[in-house]
Amino acid sequence: MGAGEPVELELHLDTPSNMGTALALRRNPPYQHTLVAAGNWYIRVMDPDFAPRVAKALHAVVLKPLGETSSPDQPPYKDQLPEIPDKPAYKNLDALADKVDAAVGCADRDDDDNDPALSWQFLNCTTGRGGQQRQEHCADLAIYDDARSRDEGLWSKITDSRTPKGLVAGSNWSVALCDEALVDDVVKRVGGVEVP
Repeated sequence: MGAGEPVELELHLDTPSNMGTALALRRNPPYQHTLVAAGNWYIRVMDPDFAPRVAKALHAVVLKPLGETSSPDQPPYKDQLPEIPDKPAYKNLDALADKVDAAVGCADRDDDDNDPALSWQFLNCTTGRGGQQRQEHCADLAIYDDARSRDEGLWSKITDSRTPKGLVAGSNWSVALCDEALVDDVVKRVGGVEVP
């Protein structure tokens, strides 16, 4: 990592449904590891001082150990996400899903993969609009505990190999769409801003 200094890293690949649990286990006591993560992978950085440089090089995020009180390093996405409004906020996934349903449809709701250890909750649904194939009718909704979790989640979606065609985010939520033509309707009727 510069100046010929060796840096010890530990790379892990996982399925998207297991990522939240794996990250939470590694960040909570007794481990409290510093991780760099995006998409379906994470890296344990043995020397936490190098984590921001690894994250910047890989377009990922630094996940500090949970319970730490020190101020976090500036994440690499700080200047790359739009300014996200404080309102509207949704109290739970059902409230967000109902609003999305009124805007573009949100049927066949599936939130079975949620894990209480995560700092966000999510569900998948079909919009009922879009192209001819089923994959064009999908929406992935998420509710986050705080702005930092939201920004980490957005950056993960942007840098994932399965980047959504449309992404809208608000105070404590995001909606990833398989059909970019639905973005304007979601912004107008659900709130938030488009994340390019």
